[in-house]
Amino acid sequence: MNIDIKRVRFGAYMRKSMEAADRQVLSLEDQRREIQEMVVKSGINIVKWYPGESRTAHKRGRPVYGEMMNDIESGVIDGVAVWHANRLARNAFDGGLLITLIDEKKLAVVKTPTKEYYDDPNDKFFLQFEFGMAKKTSDDGGVAVKRALNTKKDMGWRPGSAPPGYKNSMFKPRGENDIEVDLERFPIVRKAWDLMLTGNYTADEILWKVNNEWGYRSRKTRVRGDRPMSRSTIYRIFTDLFFAGLIIGRDGNWKKGEHTPMVTIEEYDQVQIILGREGKRRPNRHEYAFTGLFDCGDCERRISATFKEKVLKSTKRVATYSLYYCPHGRKHPEECSQGLYTNVDTIEGQIAEEIEKFRILPEFQDWALTVLAEQSDQEIDEQAKIYAMQQKTVADLEKQFENIRHMRARDMITDEEFLRDKERISNELTLTKAKMSETGDKAATWRELTKRAFKFACHAKSAFVSGNTETKRAIVSAMGLNWRLKDHMLTFEPVEWLIPIIEQKATIESRINEFELAKVSTESKQLQRQKVALATLRPNLRERRDSNPQPRP
Repeated sequence: MNIDIKRVRFGAYMRKSMEAADRQVLSLEDQRREIQEMVVKSGINIVKWYPGESRTAHKRGRPVYGEMMNDIESGVIDGVAVWHANRLARNAFDGGLLITLIDEKKLAVVKTPTKEYYDDPNDKFFLQFEFGMAKKTSDDGGVAVKRALNTKKDMGWRPGSAPPGYKNSMFKPRGENDIEVDLERFPIVRKAWDLMLTGNYTADEILWKVNNEWGYRSRKTRVRGDRPMSRSTIYRIFTDLFFAGLIIGRDGNWKKGEHTPMVTIEEYDQVQIILGREGKRRPNRHEYAFTGLFDCGDCERRISATFKEKVLKSTKRVATYSLYYCPHGRKHPEECSQGLYTNVDTIEGQIAEEIEKFRILPEFQDWALTVLAEQSDQEIDEQAKIYAMQQKTVADLEKQFENIRHMRARDMITDEEFLRDKERISNELTLTKAKMSETGDKAATWRELTKRAFKFACHAKSAFVSGNTETKRAIVSAMGLNWRLKDHMLTFEPVEWLIPIIEQKATIESRINEFELAKVSTESKQLQRQKVALATLRPNLRERRDSNPQPRP
């Protein structure tokens, strides 16, 4: 390039950060020294020394770099002196901006101790290549760091520096260290928790005791330490679930850590209540079995849930209460009257009562399914005959279509007649084939439907009472639709396949008692009586099988 480099007005730029890609980079003072040696050797003119910038170039928004770009735009400088091109940019935006200034003739040259980059295709390519390599190095380093952090989390260890009362293990390779109890400071921090648990001290009063009466000083490191505990630290201790034995996993949820807990979850919860905090109290989000299932019986908006905690004076333990309410009713009581809380125990009690209405004895299920297996064989035979007739109908329709196609080819019928007959036959074929598909497994579907209905009716209540939130939610979803909560009372519409059991339950139970199935001596007589009892229920179920052929389990 025909540029007198000694007439270019250079700005000197230096940058260093603590990101992984910059750990081995020269210090700001060393970079300044390198640029000064370059000035002596090349005789370039530095018109402005920018202050050394301690910021990562992986993200845009560096103030000193931005100042230098503005100076190039306004003509204060038209050259940049830097120790290495990767000091200028590690992201596409900053690198692209600098290349654009070269294209616009506002930046004449970028100079390093080993190379000069002018407005030349090859120079700009290699300069962009340097920026790209710098960005890739940063990206690769970030991926490696995240992978290492996630590995530590998977192993149950919290990455980073240990909090007060703990220390990072010594004599282990970097990245493999875990967290140990700091025998000197652990008892002091635990005493701070004990004072807070009494409810008689504020955090500031406890902090004064920690520093002045118990002589707490932080661990000494190369750059910091041996200092009293700060006010922010004492609050961080009382709100960090790490002290209760938990860490944040790679999925962002709390999980059990491998370190030694300082307090129990119950003690941690109690301190949160004492502090009056509404933030994180539990390791995981509180689970509600029925959110999204109930609507308000007044305004018809969705019912929500919350939980309240209370320290029981008798046991000093934290009790949790799940409560359901209408958010609209709480915010706008003039429009909705259902803002009051309904305890989950009240709701579950009503659901259990509804389940009882269709619960049948396991003994009935056992013999009912035995009879059902025998009777379904006969029904399968009947369905096979129907299926054969439907197959014959399809064959006849296909033959009719073939006939009208030949008739049209011989001009025996008009286009209008052909299209009319074609549409009629096509519609009949579609309808008949749909019925064939339904007939093919109707008997098996009916048998499975009844079997699942009986099993649900037998075991739903015990599963609901002893099940977790997921089980309770599944049972409520399976047994009814259009759930409403109003004035602490639940209403719903039972699913079709449960209605016959509800309606015939009394009759079924009376038949069971009447015949005393278990005491019948001969198997043939027992089977005959079972058929009579089952007939009480079967027609009602069959009437509804098409309305909801796949009941939820």
